[in-house]
Amino acid sequence: MLADVHAIDLHLPRRDRQTDQDRPLLMAQTDTREPRHRTAAHWLDALDARLQPARVRIARCLPGRLHQALADHNRRLLVEPDDGQARLTQLRGEAREPVGTLALDSEERLPEALADHRRRTTLRLPETAVLRRVLSLPAQVRPRLSEVLHHELDRLSPFPADQLFYDARLLPTAKRAARIRVELALCPRAPLEDWLTRLARAGATVERIDWAGAWRGANLLPPRRRPRRRPPRLGTDGWLVLLALALLIAALATPLWQRHAHLARLEQALGAARAQALESDRVRQALEQARQGSLAALEQRRLQPRALQLLGELSTRLPDDTWVQSLEFDGRQVELTGESASATALIALLEGAPGIASVRFRSPVVQIDRNGKERFNLAFQLEAAEPAP
Repeated sequence: MLADVHAIDLHLPRRDRQTDQDRPLLMAQTDTREPRHRTAAHWLDALDARLQPARVRIARCLPGRLHQALADHNRRLLVEPDDGQARLTQLRGEAREPVGTLALDSEERLPEALADHRRRTTLRLPETAVLRRVLSLPAQVRPRLSEVLHHELDRLSPFPADQLFYDARLLPTAKRAARIRVELALCPRAPLEDWLTRLARAGATVERIDWAGAWRGANLLPPRRRPRRRPPRLGTDGWLVLLALALLIAALATPLWQRHAHLARLEQALGAARAQALESDRVRQALEQARQGSLAALEQRRLQPRALQLLGELSTRLPDDTWVQSLEFDGRQVELTGESASATALIALLEGAPGIASVRFRSPVVQIDRNGKERFNLAFQLEAAEPAP
């Protein structure tokens, strides 16, 4: 039935001493009805889990004494049950200090090393005591994921929902995917109740139930069973310390703010000057292009002969028995089509003219039967120098 599940092997005692009379009372104390809203404790736990790596990195940068003082202030108690005994470990930052054991069937209090400080307690189960599986659900259930999982526990696990402690997390998926992936972790509820009651009698209130290898922020304990965190009470000295810290931060931040404001003004002025320089460069380039175009036009006009001068030169050079039917002139290349008594003699006449070169026939000369003349099609190049009048 379960896919991607770690087998359960919870070596914790059953609640054999529980009678039918106290069962309703136990169910009232461990209510796991359908969750309606996320509590403030749930949000605080999630925020604490996200900030924990940052706190660890910051603590490593602090001086030794301050780091040790913070570690002593934030001591935690780790309880690892194994059958009827539990190992007790005190956590100070990243340091672990074994402080003894606690028997489930005894009435002894916590060891003396733990009795002088109110601490946060975590009940850590073996990895084999937790069932885990990965679910694929429609993306529409994301806002009400907790309620959906609660209703689906009877189908997703071999235990009824009121006999389970569970937690879930969203696995990375595409932003607009049609389905989401959820990792669900659960364990039987009854074996843990004895340990919760025993730790409460010993003076340790459990705020977290996780397992070896759990993801960051995992907590199988229902939100309504978790102790409420009260903000610390600050006396006069505490408020004075906070005021001094605020003034110190303001004194350190004021020069930085002034420097940032000055840099912002300089950046704004530099941006305006840069925009003006770019506009001036654009206008200069436009003027330069206009000047180059005018010079090119004047140069072309100076070097190329005029069409009227070309016509006058051809009228002078061509003999009277020659007729020009078409003349094409593109500035340097001239093409003539017409009739003449001797088309071959035209080449010599045109080559002798100044400014005319490369005189050649474009096609073979054709003899006209009706008048005895020759039809020609010749072309020549005009040199840069203007032809003589």
